[in-house]
Amino acid sequence: MPNMSISIERSNNIQYNALNVALVAGLFLNFSLVDFSFGSLGSSYIFVFLVMLMMLKKTGGEIVFPACFFLSNVLFSVIGTVEYGVNAKVVTVFNILFGSYAGFCIYRTYKSNVGDFFSSVSTVILAINLVRDVVHLVRSGFTYRIDEFFFVTNGGPNIELSVLASLSILCRSFYVRFSVILYVLLKSFIYESRSGIIISLISLVFYLKDRASVKSFYVLIFLFGVSFFALGLMFFESIKIQFLARFFSVDVELKYFFNEQGRIYLWTSAMDLVREDILGYGVGNGIPLLEARNYINVPENNFHNIYLQYLVEGGIVSALLFIFLASKVVKCVLSGDKVVSATVGGASVVIITGLFQWTGFGMFEWVLLGMFMAETQLSKEGRNPSVSTGRRVLSYS
Repeated sequence: MPNMSISIERSNNIQYNALNVALVAGLFLNFSLVDFSFGSLGSSYIFVFLVMLMMLKKTGGEIVFPACFFLSNVLFSVIGTVEYGVNAKVVTVFNILFGSYAGFCIYRTYKSNVGDFFSSVSTVILAINLVRDVVHLVRSGFTYRIDEFFFVTNGGPNIELSVLASLSILCRSFYVRFSVILYVLLKSFIYESRSGIIISLISLVFYLKDRASVKSFYVLIFLFGVSFFALGLMFFESIKIQFLARFFSVDVELKYFFNEQGRIYLWTSAMDLVREDILGYGVGNGIPLLEARNYINVPENNFHNIYLQYLVEGGIVSALLFIFLASKVVKCVLSGDKVVSATVGGASVVIITGLFQWTGFGMFEWVLLGMFMAETQLSKEGRNPSVSTGRRVLSYS
């Protein structure tokens, strides 16, 4: 009888964990359910509430920052509303709370086993993407036109590949991690996605950081950076592959800039808006105000830089708060702590790639940041097993 009860208990645990894997995978497979003129309702909203319901956990001090950041953006959005009006996208400010709390629940549920958990989650997501690819291949052959392709993540190929590559950094399984990276690299070449390549490299860097000594790690990064830059200068004119040329073709970005398009134009325009009102224009008002003031149509729905996004829409206070959080992530990366955690890598992806993409109010970003905040809080309280024992956790093995 005892053996039977143990078997039943293990079976229930497997089912419960499998359900958690399915829910979290659904959270990251954010496809559009309903489209509106100002955006769309993604499936992640359904799954984030299911995740919070199934993994309900009490929070500690980690809730302080998301709460302050949320209130800051709400406060200055209300102030901006008086002069600039209300934008429906202001509701995305709640993603700060929803995403963070979901991240808290995920980490507090699995703690030092979060790497194993995300190996399973990433396997499910990769499998769904592969099935989608096979179905598309059978129906349309090798045609990879974006308008003929169904993406399981809102935002097209760049966001989909960015999410996948970011998840790879959370995987403990070597095979899952590099299967995801290889898939992302292949699809990045097909869709000319620079972000997929960059995040895959970040994932590789964190893997090397865990495996190599501190000195060797920084030497490798320095040599890689110098080599990449040197090759770009040497072979700039001879690069024939359009994808590689995108990394070095500054003239293309300048052309976009003079045509009032592209990231450089968005960034310079964002700073012009900041100089006019440092307290912010309200969440969702940034791009519409840019269009109205410059009499142009901007095809993007954000500034492709979350720091500028917060500065323009949430004001200087919100931007400084986020920079404070980013500095904590950087401190953890550079601290040389004997405990290595995948959550630090996930948060690093957000603060690094946030320099050129993301909206800053997306569910995905705040789930990753939420896990990081939960781990640092548990470490501070001395209740994180992987920290309190002083054991080196190979989250990337």
